[in-house]
Amino acid sequence: MRRSVKRPSAALSVIGSLLVLGLAAGCSAGKPGGTSSDNSAGGDGGGGTGGDNAGGAAGGGGDTGGAVGGGEGGGSTTPTPIPTAPTGLPAIAISAGLNVIASVGMTPPSPSVVPVPQMTGGTIVDKDAAIRLGKALFWDAQAGSDGTIACASCHFHAGADSRTLQTRHPGNDLTFQTSDDAVGSSGVFSMSFGSISTNLNDPVDVCASVTPGNPAQAVLFGAGQRLVTGRNAPPAIGAVFFLDNFYDGRASHNFNGQDPLGAGTAIAGNASLASQSLGPPISGIEMSCAGRQWNGPNSLGAKLVPRTPLAKQVVASDDSVLGPLSNFPDPGLKCGFADRLCTYADLIAAAFGTGALSGQAAADAYVNGFASIWGQAVQAYEATLVPDRTPYDLGLLTPAQVNGLNRFRGKCGSCHVEPEFSDATVRVITANGGPTTPQQVQPSDPLLAPQPADQGYHNIGVTPTVEDRGRKASPGGTYHTAAPGEVDFNDGAFKTPGLRNLKLTAPYMHNGRIPTIDGVLNFYDGAGMVLNAEIDAEVLDAGVSADFFADVRDFLANGLTDCRVEHETAPFDHPALEIPNGPSLPARGASGDGAVCP
Repeated sequence: MRRSVKRPSAALSVIGSLLVLGLAAGCSAGKPGGTSSDNSAGGDGGGGTGGDNAGGAAGGGGDTGGAVGGGEGGGSTTPTPIPTAPTGLPAIAISAGLNVIASVGMTPPSPSVVPVPQMTGGTIVDKDAAIRLGKALFWDAQAGSDGTIACASCHFHAGADSRTLQTRHPGNDLTFQTSDDAVGSSGVFSMSFGSISTNLNDPVDVCASVTPGNPAQAVLFGAGQRLVTGRNAPPAIGAVFFLDNFYDGRASHNFNGQDPLGAGTAIAGNASLASQSLGPPISGIEMSCAGRQWNGPNSLGAKLVPRTPLAKQVVASDDSVLGPLSNFPDPGLKCGFADRLCTYADLIAAAFGTGALSGQAAADAYVNGFASIWGQAVQAYEATLVPDRTPYDLGLLTPAQVNGLNRFRGKCGSCHVEPEFSDATVRVITANGGPTTPQQVQPSDPLLAPQPADQGYHNIGVTPTVEDRGRKASPGGTYHTAAPGEVDFNDGAFKTPGLRNLKLTAPYMHNGRIPTIDGVLNFYDGAGMVLNAEIDAEVLDAGVSADFFADVRDFLANGLTDCRVEHETAPFDHPALEIPNGPSLPARGASGDGAVCP
């Protein structure tokens, strides 16, 4: 097969008009059939780390109206003002984009800087305040129905999920230890949502055990076992550069403030990560008891708006974003009030304003529009997670890594376009005419007509096509469709991931089946590759010969690792977080674990 519209080289000019705040892959939604879900941006095309728990609760973001109910109230019933912002806070450092500086013997791609895509529209009035709000929301375990699961619970290790305990999913055959098993993320227990707690100090929702509930999940994982997503969690770090997110691309760049799919009136454009972030928090697999809603009474908004952000988690006093609000050594955030800590209402007011409302009226407005607030704020935060100080960016590649890069370019560069290392990005797709311009894929039979397929998605033979239809089965639909009776190259295709910090984000591929970078390189040499009718023929020639193997591996493992990500220095520092079935993360400040990075 060959394309009449090829993916562009890295020499494409910068698309300077892109405007997006950028949200990364915070969390995701459940996969069709109820046994898997999508954990953030990323994809498969070319051996990357993306992951996704497709389908499930794509909606659930509608505004149900009404006031904050019961003991959850959003403040005093007396209309007292909500402060518009804590004052005197320093500005937050934000990366300009991905830098590319040539090492000796290396031919650099152009442009030298790819800017971070910026969100258009939206309702944020203070970007720095929105970043603070977004970081608090992303890391806050109170968002989970059980009070233990945050978006970060599946994106805590270089933006990905490194857990190995209770992460296996049995695949479509619902039988463990068979060929279609996947490695996903450990989520919530099988529960049905009843109500939020009326005790503001208790983050646990009132839920009932479901037996059998979702038959596949409850029977497979049993009582006392957390549900598991059916796709691998891809990195949230760097995900702002993708046009659409999730492995199947269903998280639209048009943000509707209600769900990931983006249908209807857009609140913001270039906001796929805002869309993506609306899946996991109400997913009955990932973070929520089944049936919880985003907005209105008895919702996630009603739960969080009156609560203290990070009320059970310590924030380092030198946290690069939340440090000025830290209540260290105690948990929570403080906004300068003598008699209380911050509430989410305070942080929302600072980021989005009050719309001339005050007190309970303002709190009610936040509750009724919480999905939109959450999405925009999480995007604002995740847009700061730009891994732009790798040896590749800094011109510090070793001669062996330069050799590996040059070989990589010849074998893998048409899909993993530099410097984002993906052809599914805002820049690349825009330069190729936008998402409405298809890639034309020529079937292997030259007598057959080329077929249109969506840019940035490829079937690379990780699994039989029927095992996971990927882009073709996206709940949000596709931009292009093959003619009736022709090979559909969207079928079984997944988004091409970026490759930065690859050594930190195992396991690999959309189903997490490959545990090592060596395994990925061996896969492209044919080990375990499934020769689907829809396979992208370019992967058939992507194998790396033995004489280049070590250098390519060195480039991928070390030349693309940002030291700040590895050692959790700013902007990759974070609050403390206990990970279910995983580690206990201490609060990290701007200096991370103390390592000195270039």
